[in-house]
Amino acid sequence: DYYLQALEIDPSFAAAYSGLADGYIFLADFGNMPTGEAYQLARDAAEKALSIDPGSPEAHTSMALVLNNLSNQREAETHFLEALQVNPNYVDAMLYYRSSLNSQFRINEATRMTERAVNADPLSYSVRRSLADQFQYNRQYDDSLKVIQEFLAANPEDPTPYELWGDLFQVKGSPQSAIPMYRNAHRLRPGDIYMAWRNTMSGLQ
Repeated sequence: DYYLQALEIDPSFAAAYSGLADGYIFLADFGNMPTGEAYQLARDAAEKALSIDPGSPEAHTSMALVLNNLSNQREAETHFLEALQVNPNYVDAMLYYRSSLNSQFRINEATRMTERAVNADPLSYSVRRSLADQFQYNRQYDDSLKVIQEFLAANPEDPTPYELWGDLFQVKGSPQSAIPMYRNAHRLRPGDIYMAWRNTMSGLQ
């Protein structure tokens, strides 16, 4: 809603179109909008952002995110790389690109991209989350747990470390141990449909 309000004030504000595109993707991811509708709106917004500012790293990252969700990883990669060429320290592009690389089983490249993000912004909330997640992809479970515990110590009322800890139990084959972690995450983030689903699925395993 705020992005739409911004565009009412300034219809040529490329960054608002980028944010709008990302917002539609997240609405689809979390079940708040039908996927087909959300992706089309996201693509329209990303294309508008690029038409206004073809050199915007945010616009290229938004387009890459849209394309990646449409399973067009090759074209998405072009936009991720363009964003990082314009701004080599753009952490959002690194983290979304990391996820895309993992989905293609390009784990070594994803690990290097995660390390690059850590070097660019070691205190970032998103970077720490991605680091713990990447360690899980790499089966470096002790390293993942260390990051999660440090995250939890610094942010005891944040649901994210509980979610990550639940995921760690899942990948280690202990779904029952994941349940209290997911319950804590859901308690701290009660409106999260995804976390409610994770609770349910853990209980069925």
